[in-house]
Amino acid sequence: MPRAAEQSVPVEELSYRVLRMPHVEATPREAAAAVQRYLQRQHPALAGALEVTAGQGAVVLRVEGEAPEELLGEAVSLLRRRDLEPVTGELEVEVAEFAIKVTEVETEPEPAEREVLTSDVRYFPYPECQWFEVRNGRLTLSERRIVFEPRLIIAESPDAEASMRHLIPLGEIEKAYRGEWLTVPCLMVQTQEATYRYGWPARRGELDLIFDVDEWLDRIRSLAQHLR
Repeated sequence: MPRAAEQSVPVEELSYRVLRMPHVEATPREAAAAVQRYLQRQHPALAGALEVTAGQGAVVLRVEGEAPEELLGEAVSLLRRRDLEPVTGELEVEVAEFAIKVTEVETEPEPAEREVLTSDVRYFPYPECQWFEVRNGRLTLSERRIVFEPRLIIAESPDAEASMRHLIPLGEIEKAYRGEWLTVPCLMVQTQEATYRYGWPARRGELDLIFDVDEWLDRIRSLAQHLR
């Protein structure tokens, strides 16, 4: 029997890649709109199942179905900042040696990475690529790294999605150059561990997300001093 469930996600827990702005600058209404846009771009099936509204300092997710808690859990894991993911495990400590010392230390939050360029792409594994290995996704260049976020296929598990996600620090790039897959122009990013190949998507979407290989090469080289 279908059931309804909802969960609030504080604005400060939302990822920068979702908000596209520092969380301290986003109102709940702006955050709710950003969440809707992100889900519609990246996970249309999930976006169709969720109702997203603005709450008190938070975004409220509501869903109806046979297993609403599972859908909410999947949505929250996609939207939350990576540094908020819990670490599980057990720790054994001798009681006599266990002590807690409380000190007040003021720490400055790590500044959010400024996104320089974002495009819709297809990832073609290198050097060999079969058609079923091609993945659609979002390629983002920040001041520190390149991130490829695969577009989730509902039949795939979150672990499979995580294994296809790329995080390439700019300092680890040995070479960035123009290549191709069959006749598709591609951006080639070479590191010591692997070479990544990203090409035009099968069809163009939003104008500000069009993938231009030459533009990406210029931006990468301007940020990575050793590639000039």
